[in-house]
Amino acid sequence: MQQVYITDAQQTPYITKNGFQKVVLCLKSRCAGLDLWGKITLENTQPCTVYIGKLPLGASKKTISVRDTNKLLKPGETCALKIELYKNQYCSGKCLCVYENKSWQRSRHWEFYWSQTMHTDLGYTDYPETLRPLYTSFIDTAKQYIVRSYNRVEDKQKYKYAIESAWVFSESYAKEKDADTIEAFIKLVKKGNAAVSAGRFNNAVENCSMEELARSPYLTNRYLKDRYGMPPGNAIRMFDNPAISKSYVDVLNSAGIKYAIHSMNPDRSPYHKVRQYDLFYMTGFQNGN
Repeated sequence: MQQVYITDAQQTPYITKNGFQKVVLCLKSRCAGLDLWGKITLENTQPCTVYIGKLPLGASKKTISVRDTNKLLKPGETCALKIELYKNQYCSGKCLCVYENKSWQRSRHWEFYWSQTMHTDLGYTDYPETLRPLYTSFIDTAKQYIVRSYNRVEDKQKYKYAIESAWVFSESYAKEKDADTIEAFIKLVKKGNAAVSAGRFNNAVENCSMEELARSPYLTNRYLKDRYGMPPGNAIRMFDNPAISKSYVDVLNSAGIKYAIHSMNPDRSPYHKVRQYDLFYMTGFQNGN
């Protein structure tokens, strides 16, 4: 009777500096304390040996390192993965289990950057007239951090700031400050040290008509461009928001907005309970969006 099974091997987005991808093995063991090693073979590469560890009785998960496929494959290509389990570090003798995946995906390389942000809750936390000077002070503080970071060696080490919604700039900062101060901030945007997110507000799109959705990018992608010479935004930031509609994806795509940062209200989101955060793509109704 077979003692152990690999039911699945799940690729994760985590890549180590020495060229390996973290992979989660889903296993089932008929006996407790089984101590295992794995022989990992990717198509057209030399096998490598990894320590799996001791398994409990029943289902369990173990994280192992598998050679990164980013440079081995071209975009869209797949390869064959084979995992063999043994009771010794030499992976010799009787093989306890064989797992094969003939469509092992090419890994994607991501760089993650930590950043603080703010959320524009107009009329929820206070009146807009009260919030204008407060939001303006946030930008003033961010400008100080940007300037202080100029002497850092690498560009990715320098402080950058993204305004969540264009209202904070157009209806707050631009109405509180003089022309020279406004121009100084616009220069930071043009240099890539600051950004104004696409769209007037952090919209609750479930309440919008199609015309309101279509007009949403107008402030950043037309008005701010014409009035201040500011580069159009290519990313939206949707915080404390329940959803983004498929129609809105089509609107954003047609306006040249390709990227999104989306976070639900943690108190109402299932992600809050399971502490699950995912990379994602959003698709619209139109093919290719």
